[in-house]
Amino acid sequence: MINQITPYRSIFSLLVTAAILVSGCKPSSTLEPAGLQCEAKTDPIGIATSTPRFSWHNMAQENQVEQTAYQVLVASSPGLLSEKKADLWNSGKLSGGASTWIPFDGTPLKSRSVAYWKIRVWDQEDVKSEWSKTAHFVVGLLDNKEWTGEYIGMESLDESCTSPLLRKTFILEKNYEQLLLHVNSLGYHEVYVNNQKVGNAEFAPAESQFEKRSFSLSYDLSSNLKKGKNAVVLWLGYGWYDKAPNKVHNGPLVKAQLEGLKNGHWDTLLSTGQTWLASGSGYTVLPPTYFGFGGEVLDANKLVDQFAGKDLDDSEWKEASVFPVPEHLITPQVVELNKAHGSIEAIAVKEEEDGTFMVDMGKNFTGKVNIRFPALPKGHSVTMRYTDHLKKEENSLYKKQIDRYISAGTEGIFQNKFNYQAFRYIKIENLPVKIKKEDISGQLIHTGFREAASFSCSDESLNRLHDLFAYTLKCLTLGGKIVDCPHHERLGYGGDGNACTMTAQTLYDLSPLYTTWLTHWADCQLPDGSMPHTAPTYWSSGGGPYWCTFIIKAAWETYLNYGDEKVLEEAYIHMLKWLEFVESYSPETLLQSWPENHQRNWYLGDWATPEGIDQTDPRSVNLVSNCAIVDSYDKMVKIAGVLGKAEDVTHFRMKQKKLAKAVHTAFYNPETATYGTGVQIDLAYPLLVGVVPDSLKEKVEQSLITETMVKWKGHFATGLVGLPILTQWVVAGEASDMMYQMLTRKGYPGFGYMLENGATTTWEHWDGHRSRIHNCYHGVGSWFYQSVGGIQPLEAYPAYERFLVAPRPPDVVTWSKVSKETPFGTIRVDWQKEGDKMEIMITVPVGSRANLKLPTGTEQCEIDSRKVTPEADGNLWIDNGTYHISYPL
Repeated sequence: MINQITPYRSIFSLLVTAAILVSGCKPSSTLEPAGLQCEAKTDPIGIATSTPRFSWHNMAQENQVEQTAYQVLVASSPGLLSEKKADLWNSGKLSGGASTWIPFDGTPLKSRSVAYWKIRVWDQEDVKSEWSKTAHFVVGLLDNKEWTGEYIGMESLDESCTSPLLRKTFILEKNYEQLLLHVNSLGYHEVYVNNQKVGNAEFAPAESQFEKRSFSLSYDLSSNLKKGKNAVVLWLGYGWYDKAPNKVHNGPLVKAQLEGLKNGHWDTLLSTGQTWLASGSGYTVLPPTYFGFGGEVLDANKLVDQFAGKDLDDSEWKEASVFPVPEHLITPQVVELNKAHGSIEAIAVKEEEDGTFMVDMGKNFTGKVNIRFPALPKGHSVTMRYTDHLKKEENSLYKKQIDRYISAGTEGIFQNKFNYQAFRYIKIENLPVKIKKEDISGQLIHTGFREAASFSCSDESLNRLHDLFAYTLKCLTLGGKIVDCPHHERLGYGGDGNACTMTAQTLYDLSPLYTTWLTHWADCQLPDGSMPHTAPTYWSSGGGPYWCTFIIKAAWETYLNYGDEKVLEEAYIHMLKWLEFVESYSPETLLQSWPENHQRNWYLGDWATPEGIDQTDPRSVNLVSNCAIVDSYDKMVKIAGVLGKAEDVTHFRMKQKKLAKAVHTAFYNPETATYGTGVQIDLAYPLLVGVVPDSLKEKVEQSLITETMVKWKGHFATGLVGLPILTQWVVAGEASDMMYQMLTRKGYPGFGYMLENGATTTWEHWDGHRSRIHNCYHGVGSWFYQSVGGIQPLEAYPAYERFLVAPRPPDVVTWSKVSKETPFGTIRVDWQKEGDKMEIMITVPVGSRANLKLPTGTEQCEIDSRKVTPEADGNLWIDNGTYHISYPL
């Protein structure tokens, strides 16, 4: 490897040393630690471990600056956060450049531990930085035995128990240093204290596999509760608990406890039980339909004013009921909370007939609606129906997404409380007066992850597609998983997940989300090792082996993007068990179809292919399924290597080679140089996973190009599984012009067809059938960053500690600006074509190095106007900093 910038470092060091000697001043550090995170979150309350891990990144004003050591201080209060007083951990000066997933190694922590921490670092001249800003975290309740409350709900003969208010007044007799409320709800909840909502979460907590696990959340009420009389209300919603196979009540349940910290000891001040009071809230749940989630009814006559007021007359409230719930794990929620993002205003309201109005929100979104209704007769009922398109022959969403508002005789507002809708259009029925568009708005709701990338280029059609993918993924990301569609099913399908993971993890910081989602998959695994097609799982869902590989593929991608080895460690046993199940259905090396069960049905290869592709053809189904296993074995070789399991590395490498050879023998057609049925996925998948012998690669690649450019005239001709595979092949083969044509081709099938038909989110099927907010076709999104922008992760260096810079844009694109947030900081690659040269401005974060891969045949380039000769294979290694690079096109 060549370090092209090293000579400047020694010169810079000599100048700095000379300046210090002359001035007699202490040197100042070239580093500034920032972005402190505990367990991949900022200042988390209620983490799920007593051995947290810390991460940060370093800011630098100079090029080629290194962290050579670091020091972590952790204390139980801000006043103790100093070198001499830190009572939980003073790491001392530890050598090394590590800045991610640093494990806590101090006084053992336990549930309820409150900690404050900060760090400082040393640079390559052994000069220490200033201390970082102080961060903090709180450990949640880690043991079921620590819960003192009982599960309570509202016993009722009508639907009022589906969204009840549970209330408790109490006297806080003294001041506490900190007050924490721990809440474990089966269904959704919101917390109100003294008439104020606590926090801004929506649809909390995340769903789970309820017979195995439910999640808890911890709230800091230190600023909400006052000495004297207080009122706490837990407002519940049914949510996914309605689907739980082990539910014990026809409404949501909750247990909670309030604890106060005083002189290092936690007092339990309040626990749920029969002394709590219950009331209807005015909201009830509409019964769901098949593959639907019903909606909500808001009866404004039954709203309880000031329900969390400490002086409310609650003498008419009922006694809460206690319910026995089967034993299961209660663990603190890892994934970020769902939150509302911005406001979406209606763009048009059209009266279709007397009392019926069609509202156009301008674009599809997932979330809540806010409708201000004028005064209507008391008891008058208005119905809202929602859909993501107006295709008349397919308006089943109108039957599935329904809300109702019942007037109290005055002006009123309807807003969804515990059931989101996914839509662009609202049909308002039985409204006897006109309504204005200014009275209707909505809120996009998604998990509170951080945005982690940006993209723009000279081609507006590519910008539009990139933004379409990015926005749609926001509409699909709620509560610990990425759903297939947010209206029909709302399920975390493994196939859709595998297809979108590379794109989603490029665009967003999803480490906590994928950690949670992989936990769902582990919780769903059956004793025989088999996996479902969705997780969590509530009924038998369609898919195939590619769907089940999520436990392997998503774990590996999560490790690759974020560097969390613990993800692999915790999922490994489940990977092994699943592959044992696979081998039980592989009597002669090749995987054969397995039976359906209560968790899964169908046995798919690809899914959602365009008309003219028979995705049910056994030749394609079996080829795709076996290629998925070849790929799984390849991932297992890498995973076992990371985990130091040498015997498993050998075992899975042998399995991979044996199966790849068997797939080639069984499915290759020498007369046509194709595999399976010869469609795009049947050619790209064997090429990608090493099934095709080297001597045949050129022929098979030509078959793929001919299939695409001649038979399908440059259109995509594959589905959910094929798109990410085709994308990876394009990136590896630098076939960007081919990808550009497929992406921008107008007409059916393709994204151009979607846009021509008014798409504001991507569809489930190329022809627009069924869902038009869907996760089928996002596998192509990583191409914008990896080929056009040129930023690619390197598998040997997770978390972008080392990464590839290799812009390979289509000929028509003349400039691009791309950024990627990584655990080490921000990567930026801005390039433009100027005459016969490629000009690149690249920023490499501290702790990372970039491998600039020059195009084949490039013999020389310039770095900051200095001529440099690359290695024989075109590689240049660039240290951290910002550089201007130029080379001939």
